[in-house]
Amino acid sequence: MLSAGLLFLFVLVCWVLAKTTRLFPGPSGLDFFGTRARLPSALRVALDAETALAEPLAAVALTICFAGFAARQEGARMCIAALIAPLVVLLTSAAKDSVGPPTALPSGHAAYAIAVFGMGSWLCARAGSKVGAAVLALIGVAMAPARAIQGAHYAIDVIAGAALGLAWLIPLILFGTRQLPEERA
Repeated sequence: MLSAGLLFLFVLVCWVLAKTTRLFPGPSGLDFFGTRARLPSALRVALDAETALAEPLAAVALTICFAGFAARQEGARMCIAALIAPLVVLLTSAAKDSVGPPTALPSGHAAYAIAVFGMGSWLCARAGSKVGAAVLALIGVAMAPARAIQGAHYAIDVIAGAALGLAWLIPLILFGTRQLPEERA
């Protein structure tokens, strides 16, 4: 819980700095590799595929799959945790809309990917599938740089989003694995 609290505090500090100091500009993006049109087509396709995993239909399908897997492997509490994981997007939306002009801080895509694919990765690891856990972790972690390369976010946006996603994920895993007194007997 201490780790989740520290990650939440980090996101809060980044958000306050962005809102009050203008250190972190708005959502025009970093665009490390030039404009999107100048990216190699294979890279554009890969980036688009990565970010499509956060589109509503894909998000619902993935959440249902992870929740079903969690119910079968871990039980009802972990199923509930898996169903709650994508709700981190509501926190990112609230942070973006709370005060001031429109902002891209924190990245909802990054928060979603860390929370949902982190949950899937953790479930695979618990089930003994190291390859599945590694693949899902890689997909989750890849969302942040994909959004920055696409020019949708600055680095601070995706770092804050990823931190928020991790801060959301840790308590969910703890909730899902905690045994109630009647379950211990």
